Amino acid sequence: MKSNEITIKMGNYYVIQRTKDGMFNATDLLRQFNEDNKEKHFEHFLKAQSTKEYIHILEFASNNDCWEEKFKVIEIEKGRYGQVWMHPYLFFEFLAWLNPMFRFDMMKLINEQITNGQIFGEHNDIGDVLRILYDYKTYLIKDRNSGLVKIGKSLDIQQTLLSLSSDNNQLSLLLSIDMDVVNELHLKYADKRRLEDWFELRGSDLLDIYTKYRYGSLRSYMWLPE
Repeated sequence: MKSNEITIKMGNYYVIQRTKDGMFNATDLLRQFNEDNKEKHFEHFLKAQSTKEYIHILEFASNNDCWEEKFKVIEIEKGRYGQVWMHPYLFFEFLAWLNPMFRFDMMKLINEQITNGQIFGEHNDIGDVLRILYDYKTYLIKDRNSGLVKIGKSLDIQQTLLSLSSDNNQLSLLLSIDMDVVNELHLKYADKRRLEDWFELRGSDLLDIYTKYRYGSLRSYMWLPE
């Protein structure tokens, strides 16, 4: 082993890390993994849309001084024996792609750190953190002038309604749902979309939404066009 590399035992595998920049050898890990499992290929990982988006975020962070110094996200050596080296943040994503059990182990570690008060400050349980991150509620607001219904989400629906009403006093809250289902509803009623988040819904559509989720409150669905 070269002096500028260290070997770290990670479960049943050994990973190689460069000391000069902290990059991990993904090629060597993939070789070990494929000896015991169904063969996987780098191109499948790199071509995944989620991987492309994550690499873009890391490159943006590196190029815009989000860290103390710039860093390489990935380094692909040329040649038959060329190695693929990854920044730790990308390498962890690669590990999770190889074996979802790694993501589970990481979540356990994060939960332990939260419980010990090492991260997230006053929030001492991962459930508290998730509730804060996903505390959005879905709303359906009707414009009585156009008859269209806006499907959106907010942490404070009443404040959102007040803000929207400053430009249009013909708005009414029809339905609130105590969870974020905006994307699901946008997809279901895509053929009824008219302007951005505004949809031409019928009374039966609103009743279907209420029946499915049974959250929040239902108000005057009779106002909707039949």
